[in-house]
Amino acid sequence: MDNNDNDNDNDIRQPDQVRKERLIGGGYDYEEPDNLDAILEISKREYLEKEQKYMERQDPIPSDNLNTILEISKHEYLEKEQKDMDLICGQLKDELCKERQNKFNTLKLQLNKMITIDKPNLHYYELVLSIIEIYESGLINEYDVSLTDYTNIFKLLKTIRLPIDEFENLKKIIILY
Repeated sequence: MDNNDNDNDNDIRQPDQVRKERLIGGGYDYEEPDNLDAILEISKREYLEKEQKYMERQDPIPSDNLNTILEISKHEYLEKEQKDMDLICGQLKDELCKERQNKFNTLKLQLNKMITIDKPNLHYYELVLSIIEIYESGLINEYDVSLTDYTNIFKLLKTIRLPIDEFENLKKIIILY
């Protein structure tokens, strides 16, 4: 093979002749117009005329209707915001309930075991379990008891092996009045 430029130029084929093609049987005759710019200008003018006729048919919005539309839009926006806030509050409430339900698991298990064994103090165990159940359901944040009940409850709970964090959390719920 020669690296001669003349040989490479001779090997290149000349381009094909340009042909016009028509679809057969479709009844569509397409011929490229001679003055494409003029046709585009006519189409553009027709489009603008149609658009102008359409706009003339449309009623302009009076200012009192505009105020009404703005009020409706504002009302819809506020309703949407309220729904979003309700959804967020519901999610936070669900998270809080889950957190509250998991706060005293060990304490409840221990107290349920002690109820079967320690019958004389059954009243205090049931009271603490009831307070925890009401707290977990979200009905109360703290519970007021008298001094005697408070001392008896926590004196009794100190005798049971409980996690320190659950014991401290219970002290935040059961308070003296």
